[in-house]
Amino acid sequence: MTDSTAPEETPEPVAEFIDAAEKIYHEYNEGYIDPDAALSRLGDHVAELRDTYEGEA
Repeated sequence: MTDSTAPEETPEPVAEFIDAAEKIYHEYNEGYIDPDAALSRLGDHVAELRDTYEGEA
C-alpha cells in the first residue's frame, strides 16, 4: 500500500529545468542579461524539457 499523502520526487528533467530557469531569472534580475536573451535561453530550456517528455511517449 502506498501513502497518497507522501510527496512525490521531482523528475530529474523538471528539476534541471527549474534550476536553469532560476539561474536565468537571477542573471536577468542582476542586470547580467537583457530580456530578449533571457527569453531566448528560457525558450531553449522549455524546448529541451518538451523534447525529453515527447521522446518518452
